[in-house]
Amino acid sequence: MTIAGAGASGTPAHLGRRDVLRMGLAAGGVLAATPVLDRLGNGPDRSGAVNVLSVAAKHPDGDVGQPPSFPHFSQPFRVPPVLRPAHTANGVRFYEIEQRPALQQILPKQFPPTPIFGFNGIYPGPTITQTRGGDLTVVANKNSLPAGNPYSTHLHGSPNQPFYDGHPLDLVPVGATKTYHYPNHEEARTLWYHDHAIDVTARHVYAGLVGFFLHQPAAQEISEFGLDQLPSGKYDVPMVIADLQYTPDGRVFFDDHGEDSLLGNVVVVNGVPWPFMTVDRAKYRFRILQASVSRGYNLRLSNGMPMTVVATDSGFVRSPIPVGSFRMGTAERYEVVIDFSSLSPGTRVTLLNTRGDDQMRDVLQFVVSSTDGPNQPLPAQLSDPVFPNSADVVRERQFRFERSGGQWVINGLPWDRRVVATPRANTTERWFFENKSGGWFHPVHVHLVDFQIVRRNGRAPFAYENGLKDTAFVGENERLELLMTFRPALPVDPAQPVLGKYVMHCHNLVHEDHAMMSEFDVRPGSRATASARGAAAVGHGMNSMMVQWELRA
Repeated sequence: MTIAGAGASGTPAHLGRRDVLRMGLAAGGVLAATPVLDRLGNGPDRSGAVNVLSVAAKHPDGDVGQPPSFPHFSQPFRVPPVLRPAHTANGVRFYEIEQRPALQQILPKQFPPTPIFGFNGIYPGPTITQTRGGDLTVVANKNSLPAGNPYSTHLHGSPNQPFYDGHPLDLVPVGATKTYHYPNHEEARTLWYHDHAIDVTARHVYAGLVGFFLHQPAAQEISEFGLDQLPSGKYDVPMVIADLQYTPDGRVFFDDHGEDSLLGNVVVVNGVPWPFMTVDRAKYRFRILQASVSRGYNLRLSNGMPMTVVATDSGFVRSPIPVGSFRMGTAERYEVVIDFSSLSPGTRVTLLNTRGDDQMRDVLQFVVSSTDGPNQPLPAQLSDPVFPNSADVVRERQFRFERSGGQWVINGLPWDRRVVATPRANTTERWFFENKSGGWFHPVHVHLVDFQIVRRNGRAPFAYENGLKDTAFVGENERLELLMTFRPALPVDPAQPVLGKYVMHCHNLVHEDHAMMSEFDVRPGSRATASARGAAAVGHGMNSMMVQWELRA
């Protein structure tokens, strides 16, 4: 079965929650109210491996226990492969991806391979690249997961049309393929794609359904801002950080502590536990994606050396921002430049998570080689970001993230497909996110939009947040003020709407799966005129055109 378009209504054909549960029960119980470790099924999967996450029981004391014993920094760092298009035609690159189970040697070889769900059978999945204003990207995504595992793939940070945004109820059943059409007009940024299926996002992402999607700047931007002075080639490194739970004998398991959070006992970077990375005496650009299910990170270097933030979730900051440390919630991306050029060969520098305890403080270790590499100065200005204007605000909205009655809720309500906001196209709103909890932080992601964090607890945000973002770290007892403009998606597929329903949710994926999610509906404005952001818009033959269309109420 191929899913290429909408239903008769012209809108995504969402399944109701009862239908979703019925699908799961009929196909092997993935969404049934069974013990958490069995929700991805039992028995062998089609790769011959034991099915993911059914390999161990919870620890009765609630502790994930000791990790497998092996030295940190004993395995080399690796970079995910770049996916080549299946073919290119008429200004469109066509890619093929298959979600399937596999075995991957994550731990050292004295331990058993780890069963995963992977895009093309690897974790992390292959990296897709595109250039702003260049060829469009179309991805045919096949579901070859075991029975009972529908998917909905979300390209996180991309202003997608609703039908292609990976709404959690736009489920693609096992055996089917959905073809996703993605825009390329937005500002250059580090995106990532991951599963977003209702109630099982945590399990699927934990099992490995994660990959980079690098949206590169146009030639004009490179020339205008001197972006060719940034580290490039092998010095431009995507890095996804996560954590997994293992028994001492090396069996992966999943314990969310009674729908609270999942905290692993092994840190993995690009699928390698506590790796070492040999670096030249040069500057490196690291595109860091925090993809743990629940864990928070505060990253710093063991020798106190500064890092320089050059980009946030939604693109380059205006000017480089030196920092000693920065914190990251799940789904946030920060691009940082680290300068190893002054260090002596053989120097070891560890990237630390100061929010972690014991073995979980280590992330990876850099080992400086004797090879010299590029270390040119960074551009003084990296971009000219367009922030929402507070004078344009037409509406304020308040959202409170909390645990109530054993559920994770927003404004006291769990996810039930209730529309909580109806912003108008091309209008700007001020949203407040509040977390009165002293026990949890909430990384809150708003689909479709880029927003600006204006205030954190009434004060200026952290310096490294001084850029556009799509995910906000709402810490314990914090209140954030955000500005966001609701621009319509670019009509890369003219047959699909550019406005519609999107979700906002906590990206602690255990919280998301247990109802900390709401839906908003972007509606036409009164004679609102939308235009593609940027001079380069929709691909072949249109690289110098502004695309405009009119939306009427």
